[in-house]
Amino acid sequence: MARGRWLAVLALCLWPCFSRAAVPEEIAPVLQVLDRFMFAGKEGDAARGAQLLDMYETSPKKAEREIDAFFKRNSEIFRAYVSISNDLYGYEFTERGFRGRNVELEGGVDTEVDLGTEFSARLVFRDQRWRIISLEID
Repeated sequence: MARGRWLAVLALCLWPCFSRAAVPEEIAPVLQVLDRFMFAGKEGDAARGAQLLDMYETSPKKAEREIDAFFKRNSEIFRAYVSISNDLYGYEFTERGFRGRNVELEGGVDTEVDLGTEFSARLVFRDQRWRIISLEID
């Protein structure tokens, strides 16, 4: 009985390590941008989603058209979207990447029905905010 109680205490102590709070501080703002983008897709708001892209600054109308098409192509995933998964497969920062500091990351997408969806993304930090350069949803 003592061993079972010890395992329960250990599990409770380790649980925070696997929660959203356990996401490294440096990657949390990047995940927030991706989450906002995914919710824009869930709501079918291409204008709001496009504003999170790096290309929006130079070509807002083109960005909005491309995001509208992207949302429509992946409508099943966006309709069922819940959150970016806590299970990141990896990420890597590059200090002098395309147009500044970049991060590339891969992970899962949590949906209402398990669609087994994954993403890979690249974002750039410019003008004090993260912007999406590319996002692929499998």
